[in-house]
Amino acid sequence: MKKNSYLKVHDQEILNNIKKSDGFLRYKRLPKFPSSFSTPNNLKGLYTTLRIIIGFFLLIILSPKLFSLISYWSLIFIYLFIGVYGYKIVALQHDLSHNMLFKGKKLNYFVGNICSMIVGNDFLKNIKDHYKHHIRLGNEDDPIFPQYNFNLKVNNYSFFLYLLKTITGFESIKFIINTYFKTPKKRYLPYENKKSITFNYNLRTCFRIIFIILFQLLICCLITDFGEFIFLAPIPILSIVTLSILISRIRSFVEHTSFTSTNDKNFCRSHESNFFTRFLIFECGTNYHLEHHLYPNVPYYNLPKIRRVLKKFEYFPKHSLSKSLYATFKHYFFFFLSYNKLNRDVR
Repeated sequence: MKKNSYLKVHDQEILNNIKKSDGFLRYKRLPKFPSSFSTPNNLKGLYTTLRIIIGFFLLIILSPKLFSLISYWSLIFIYLFIGVYGYKIVALQHDLSHNMLFKGKKLNYFVGNICSMIVGNDFLKNIKDHYKHHIRLGNEDDPIFPQYNFNLKVNNYSFFLYLLKTITGFESIKFIINTYFKTPKKRYLPYENKKSITFNYNLRTCFRIIFIILFQLLICCLITDFGEFIFLAPIPILSIVTLSILISRIRSFVEHTSFTSTNDKNFCRSHESNFFTRFLIFECGTNYHLEHHLYPNVPYYNLPKIRRVLKKFEYFPKHSLSKSLYATFKHYFFFFLSYNKLNRDVR
């Protein structure tokens, strides 16, 4: 079989699933696309970046005005929308980690680090973890393996318990400890050209924490209108460490949990989307997830063209393209209830 030029070696497990589909059996290989598909457009990258980051800060600036008009009921809307925009920034970092928003690698890294100051994560660690996710999908050393590997046949409530730990901030606390306190002093950062660099972890972490604190102080000043609404100060941090993380975990769950009796760990699912789901969870084309794993160097705005080709020639394996986010959860709850009934019958 002649390999596709955009198909990474570390996506062979996904390719093994594709091999079972009708399209692959018929045409014996994945389709090729022009090299222009993998070339980022700086204007589109700039528009996406400004749309999300400016939207976040406009929301922060308008929050005290909204509170003065609506009073305490506005706190619910402020919490929800900051959480959604915090998640959008995390989704933006995904494309930046692939160097797919801008042509220059340094510009992608610069914007990615600015985003990390806002949401408080480590962009370079995100690059390493996401690279390893592509390599080790379905294996226990995949950094996000716990986010989609729920043994639903043993513990039907495992996913709900995981969501409870996420919305209460427990998962965020564990993430902070693992990022800033349990990471070795030297870390290796993989690039697509297989080269690695080392750096002084302690010094870099100190500077990162300082810049995160400065950005959080700026956000605190803006949302409190420089001290006039001081009780609004904890809302951005609280919203990001609970709701933003919750949305991110739900997305990982629907993307890689198969809901089948075989419990396929290498499973990957894409979704059809509408305006609501694109605003809430499928930012930056994350609903084209199978397409992204097959062509990881293609910017998100070119993935719809790839989907049209894959659908035309029936390359999607069974259950790998969901009609909607609702259909995926409906499938999950059917799976959940069927196993509950089976367990009751066995007892």
